[in-house]
This record gives sequence, structure tokens and C-alpha cells, in this order.
Amino acid sequence: MKRLCAIVILTFASLVVRAQFYTTGVDPLRTQWRSINTPTYRIVFADYQWQAAQAVAQQFDTLYTLGSTTMGRPARHLSILMHPMAAYSNGLVVWAPARAELYNFSDDDGDCTPWLSHLAIHEYRHNVQMSLLHQGFSRFLYGIFGEQAIGAVVGLYVPRWLLEGDAVATETALTRGGRGRKASFMQDMHALMAAGRTPTYDEAYFGSFRYKFPDYYHSGYLTVAATRLRFGADVWANAITNCGRKSYSLVPFNRSLRQQTGLRKVSLYNDAMRYWQHLYELRDADIQASAYDNITPIITKPSRYCSFTAPQVHGDDIVAIRTSQSVVEDFVVINRDGKVRHLLTPSTLNDLTFDLRGDTMVWAEYRQHILWENAGWSPIMMYDFATKTTRKVANGRFSAPAISPNGNSIAAIRTDSAGFQHVCILTFDDNITFCHRLPITENASSPQWLDEANVAYIKTSAAGKSVECININTYDQRTLAAPRHTNLRFLRIRSGNITITDDAEGTDNIYTIDADGSLHRITTARFGAAYGIINNNKLIYSNYSDLGYSIVQADTAEQHYKYINVDCAVADSLAQFEQGLMPALNDSIAHEDGSYSRAHLINIHSWGPASVDASSSTVSSRIGIASQNLFGNTTVSASVDYSGNTDELLKAVVSYNALPVRLSLSAIYGYADYKFSGIVGDARFESGYSLLTYDARRKNKQLKISASLPLVMNSGAWNRRIIPSVAFDHQRIDGVEYTAQEVSVDTRRKLYIPMENSLSTAIAESNINDIQYGIYAHIMRRTATRDIGTRYGLALRLNYRHTPFATNYGNQKSAAAYIYLPGMVRHHNISLYIAMQQKSMGEAYYDMLGVEHNRNYGDNILRPRGCSAVSNREMQTIRAGYSLPIIDPDWSVGPVVYIKRIGATLFFDAARGRTYSTADTESVRFTQQSTGVEFFATTYWLRLPYPVTIGVRTTYLPDDKQTKSEALFSVSF
Repeated sequence: MKRLCAIVILTFASLVVRAQFYTTGVDPLRTQWRSINTPTYRIVFADYQWQAAQAVAQQFDTLYTLGSTTMGRPARHLSILMHPMAAYSNGLVVWAPARAELYNFSDDDGDCTPWLSHLAIHEYRHNVQMSLLHQGFSRFLYGIFGEQAIGAVVGLYVPRWLLEGDAVATETALTRGGRGRKASFMQDMHALMAAGRTPTYDEAYFGSFRYKFPDYYHSGYLTVAATRLRFGADVWANAITNCGRKSYSLVPFNRSLRQQTGLRKVSLYNDAMRYWQHLYELRDADIQASAYDNITPIITKPSRYCSFTAPQVHGDDIVAIRTSQSVVEDFVVINRDGKVRHLLTPSTLNDLTFDLRGDTMVWAEYRQHILWENAGWSPIMMYDFATKTTRKVANGRFSAPAISPNGNSIAAIRTDSAGFQHVCILTFDDNITFCHRLPITENASSPQWLDEANVAYIKTSAAGKSVECININTYDQRTLAAPRHTNLRFLRIRSGNITITDDAEGTDNIYTIDADGSLHRITTARFGAAYGIINNNKLIYSNYSDLGYSIVQADTAEQHYKYINVDCAVADSLAQFEQGLMPALNDSIAHEDGSYSRAHLINIHSWGPASVDASSSTVSSRIGIASQNLFGNTTVSASVDYSGNTDELLKAVVSYNALPVRLSLSAIYGYADYKFSGIVGDARFESGYSLLTYDARRKNKQLKISASLPLVMNSGAWNRRIIPSVAFDHQRIDGVEYTAQEVSVDTRRKLYIPMENSLSTAIAESNINDIQYGIYAHIMRRTATRDIGTRYGLALRLNYRHTPFATNYGNQKSAAAYIYLPGMVRHHNISLYIAMQQKSMGEAYYDMLGVEHNRNYGDNILRPRGCSAVSNREMQTIRAGYSLPIIDPDWSVGPVVYIKRIGATLFFDAARGRTYSTADTESVRFTQQSTGVEFFATTYWLRLPYPVTIGVRTTYLPDDKQTKSEALFSVSF
């Protein structure tokens, strides 16, 4: 049993290690980098980001003391890369190589902590968690394997919900903001508990295709917070420490929790959910929600979860954003009878808001840069209801656009590459007429027109959130609502009525703002009310329940119900475990900075008998090293095989992606020992037999250079990509000398008699210079969560391959098309694969028995499933499949496996072609057919966060009247 457990652990460890080699993409080549170096961290940033870098550095200075209190030890030295040109909000800590990456495009729906401070606290905490693993047996493993060992330990033993939940708890305890104090962050689980639908541990961790559950950030925070309050501040630190010290054991995480609390992680999760449910029951005991009338259809089945947010009035209709597991996020029109009609599908929305006046609608959406993964835009888009056309108004990094009352201008928040935010006014032809820049320590959101000359917006600063107003003619500023440490958001102004969403009492509600700056609540929502707008003296807003946001209409009377703020009470209790609150974000110059050269290409992070192929992340028995620089644009691996396979004895791979053209170089040296002496049938001799003898070492030397140009052109509902590529592959294989002596064989007595005739010759060495040209392109419609595949899509792949120098393998031309269409039922998928290839024969050669062969390439297109390969000069293939989900069961078989989906694919494949003709054979036509079914399941094993698809394929071959079965297996990272 112990041996079996060890095998399972090592198998999954190798998969986890493979997942650790990760790059987020490449920044623009023109970026000039600088760095701040201290004993505890290094920050690398673009030269124009120096103020943002100084602010982040001072946060990290303080975090070295405050950020590790409940973990017991400070973080190890960390390299931090600040991406200047991204147009989305994110931050991450990655192992291996160990680093943090920060994106300076602030979240428009963030809490009352400035974005850079929030980002620094959250990501520093991840570094503390990872640093806690550098002890005991894990430290020993680090000496053998490098950083990939720590990545494997955390991937195997420390759940992601703990990593993220603890980071959320830390940002909540160290500030007056944080997501733990944010009602909109907590309302999802609150509503599910109230409806008696608290997700199981596996549903909360791995999600569900059947129901909409909050992700593991939410469940992680609830579990971390409740456990810390009930069992002490050091529970989680001890659990992570035990994983580091005793990573040789099977369940160090569970064992530590049981020793401290008497409960394993699943029982502890259930206990935490009961704790929160009790608190919410006390909160909800006497609540009387304000009355409203539904506008959107009433949803009664949990499986039909659907949210309608950000309502805007267009004539007699309502326009809103719809999110659901069944559809891609889109704009919809809702009439007063509750009928919903699709309007258009945008690209990914950064801020989940838009604005509408008259027949003009504007919003901001994310677009990746055509060349660089870590650069992008958030342009302002416009839809005209009269002409039913969409166009781009302005290209830049914008958020939350709002149309002026006269319809001639747009107010928006723009983030520049240095990280500063600007309140901008621009025309519909992309001409900026006004721009007010905020300090790097402040953020802005939700601009709205108070009148033609004044723009109001929500400002986030060290004092919290406030509503400010600026005159675009005189630049005069005034405060409409004083700063507060609550989550002010979604400012709306129509006909002089100012509404805003706030969670001052622990629940999102709609408030009005008076001229004296006071806020008056006009809703009493049980779980949350947001996006309020007053139209014809009626309040239209989104009301939350466990089935999503529904759009409702109500009177605007002031509400006086008093809530119990459960979330802030828990957050304040968590803060008592800390040494104090973080100081205000400060951009003063506290550190000297110096240049950081792009020439930093080598950063060796892992070594030993492990996965070191940085280009393919393969796991193999090789002794080697792996390197990836901080920018992620240069990866190097070198290894020696010790498994007994000498074909690739030495291997080195270098990938360089800092240029628009991505380059890769690989070199391989290996050999194979050929030793044989025996009687073989040999048609070259009269007796028909020979004694064949050879003893040689055949060396293989290979050098491959490839270049590709990945171009991304996503827009709206469609993802578009074009990748032209070229590769040169040089391979030299030594020849083999052999001797064949004619023999006479006496089969009855099993004797052979040597004769006089003999041959001494050789198979000549091969010098192969293979050049491949290719182009891949696709246009794919974005998929909904429940879709088994894209509903509409087309992908094309063209290749040409030849050997113009030295050994001639002929040439090969191939073309393949992938076509995706919707099935007969929603979420079903039809896939078609149509391909053809042509090959010419290369030069002739003779094997050791004197039989003539012609060199040629293998197939570059797929053959029918279940059919054997046929050597061919031309082939055409069609593969048709119909895929469907059978059931989304959310089944847990103890801690062994969680089955999220079971599906099937019915297929029919066919191919035809022509074989090669040689001196002895004529070319003949052939056909192949197969049909069958694949059953597959999306699963999670041993509660590891990597989806594993397993299944079985049963194929019937009509030509052979034969049935065969084979297993299916794949892992996603």
C-alpha cells in the first residue's frame, strides 16, 4: 500500500512540476527597464513607471514587518516585475521561477484601498506563503530540484483556496478595505446559504457546470477567516509549515489541521460554512426587504442562473448586461413584458458598465495587442441603435465611459502606461479636450455628467472613497460626498438625480446624494442592490439573489432599516491578530533606482532529475537545468538522459520571445549501438540465407531553428489569430557497416554451413536538411461556460515541407480545415475536420538485406480514428463528430475523485488515398473508414486543482468488420 501511495504521489508531483513552468507573455520590445534593489526585494519597472515603483516599494518595506505576522516569518527575497502596458487588472506570484508580476491597470470595481496598495499586500502575502515552505524536507528537495520542488509541494499539498483566501484575509485585516469588507464579494455565498444551497467542498473548489457557485477566492476567505477566529491565528501557518517540513508524508496538510482543530480540511470547510450561516441568520432575522416590481423574467430553477446588470433606459425598453453559464456575456434589450432579446456581444468587459443616451451606447472593452501578450488596449466602443452599427470611438486604456447630456462628448477614466489615472473628456472622433490627472496614489471610477460643464466621479485615496466633481472649463474641484471607508461604486446621474451604490451597512444598497453631501438609502435589499438609476421618478436597479441579479423597479422612498454588519465585524476581529494597519500609499522618493538591462537572459531556477524542457514542459528522466529570465521572454534548458535512452543523450533548448518574431533553437546529440550476428533470409544469395553481422555506434546530431510570428486580432465575440512560421531542421546520422556471408541452412538439424560468397557494404550516413513553412489561422467565437466547444469557428493550417540540400526526402504539401458549428441542442457541438496532403518520393536507399526503399515524410494530417497508418503519396481525410454533455453530476467519490461532467462524442471518419509506387509495386488506391463513440469525463483527482479528462473510445471499422477500444486521457494546466 505504501508503495502504491508513493507511486501515485510521484506521478502527480511530476504533473504539478510540469505546471510550474509558466510565462504570462511578453512586454513591448521598446520598453526601457529600471530597477529598485533592496535586501528583501527587487522591483523591475519601465523607466516611466518610477513613481508607481516608488509607491509599491514603500508598501513592500512596511509589508516585510506587517505582512507576515500571522505566518510567523517574513518572506524570502522576491523579484517583482511591473507590466506597464496591460489593459486589465491582475497580479500574481509564480513558482517556478519565483517572481511576482503586477499589472498597473486598476480595477474599476475595486474596494476602498488604492489599487497599488491592494496589489502589493495581496501578492506579498503569496510570497510569505511560499517562503514558509522553504524548510524541513522541502528545503532538502529544493537543494536537489530547485524552485520547481517548492512549486510541486504547494501544488500537491496546499489548496489554492487557502492561498487566495489567506491573501484576501490579509488585505482585509491590514486595511480598512479589502474584499472581506466588500458586500458584493460576500453576497454570493450569503445568498446560497440563505437558500439552503451551500456548495460542497468540491463544488466550491472545482466549480460546477450545472450551478453557478462563487470561486475559491470566496470560499477560501470564508474558511480562513472562520477558522482563524475559532482556533487561533496560527492554524494556517502551522498547516503550511507542516507541508514544508514533512512533504515526504502523504497528508501533511490534513494531519496538521486535525492536530490543531480536530477536523480535516473538508470538515473544517463545512464547519466554517455553518459558522457563517449562523452569523447571516442572525443578520437576516428581522429584515424586511423593500418592495419592488420585477422587470426581467423570474427565475425559479438554480440551473438557470442568470444576471442582468447595469440597466439603462432606451425608450420603453431596458438595456442591460447579461451574464450566465449558458451564454457569452452580452448586451440585451428587455421590454416591459419581460421578454429578453440579444443585442450584441462585446469583447471582454473590464468594468461591467456602459452608458446610454438617446440612440447611442458606449462602453469599454479589452483588446490584446496584436504582438505583445502583456500589452493591450481598452478602447471606447459605440453602438448606434438607429443604424444598428458598432464602431470604435477611441483607442487607449479607458474605462467607464459616459455620454454628456447634449450627446456630443464622452467622459471616461484613462490609465496611462505610467499608471496614472486621468478624468478625460473626448469627442466621438477621438479628440481629448480635457484631462485631469490624479496622483499615482489615487484611483478614479464611474465618471458621470452633473451638467454640461461639470463631471462627477468616485475617487479612491488613502482616506477612502469619495465623490468628487470637476469643472471642465475652470478646473475647479469640489467634493459631493466626503471620503469614507465603504465601497462606493456605480455613480449614476440622470435629470439631476444622483444615485450611487454603497455597502456602508454591510449590504449593497442604492443611495441618493443630497447637495450637502449626505447619503440617503432608498432600498433595503436582503442580499444586494446595485446599478441604480432614477427614471420618471422610479428607481430601476439590479437586485441580487442566489439565482443572479434581476432588474426591478421601485419607488424612491427613503429606507430606515438598520442592518447588522456581519462582514465588517469579522474583518475587525481578523485585524486584531495583526500589528496594525498599513500606512497610506506614498509616492515620495525613498529608494534609488538603476538601469536594468534586457540582456538579463539567464536565471537558473530549477535543476536535477526533473522536468526541465522549458519549451514543451515535458516530464522526463533527465538530469538538467532550467532557466527563465524575469521578463519570461528567454527560456533555456539543458539536460542529459539517464534512463538508458541514448537517442537524445544531450539536449538543449533555447526560446527567445523578446522580438515580434519568436525564435527557438534546439540541439540534440545521441547515439544508438547496433550489434547483431545471426541468420536472416537474404534474397541476394542463391541459398536464400546469409549470416548478417554488424557492430557499430550510430551517432545522431540534430539542430533545429524555428521562427514564428503570432498575431492576435480579437474583437467582439470573436477570437482571431494568425501564426506564420518557418523551421529549419538539420540532422546528421552516421552510417552503419555490415557483412553478409552466404550460408546453407539445414533446417532439420538446425545447422548452417558458411559458403564462399559474401558482401561487405554499408548504409550511408544521412544528412537531412528539412525546411518547413506553415501558416495557421483561426476565427473562433468565444464560448460560454457550459459549451462543450465553440459554437462557431474556423481554423486553417497550411504546411509545405522539403529537403532542398543533401539527403532528399521529397516534399510534402498539406492543408487542413477545422469547422465548428452548433448542435441541435444548446451546448452541443458539431466538429468537422477536412484535410488533404500530397507527398513526393525522395531518393532511393537500400537496407541491410538489399531491399530498395524510398525516403519520404510521415503523415502531417490526421487519419480516421482507430485506423492504422498507411504509407501514402496522397491522402484526403474527413472526420465528423457530434459532441454533447450527457450529465453534469458534481459527484464526489470521497477524496479520490470529483466528477464534474460526463459527455460523449459520436463520430464518423473516412479517408482515401494512393500508396507509393516503387520498382516492385504499383500505386494503388485505398480507403479507410471508422465510426464509433467516445465517452469522457471531466474529473479532479485527489482534490488537486488540475482537470483530468478520462474516457474510452470504441471504434468500429467497417472494412475489417472489427471493433476496438482504447483509453483516453489528458490533463489541463
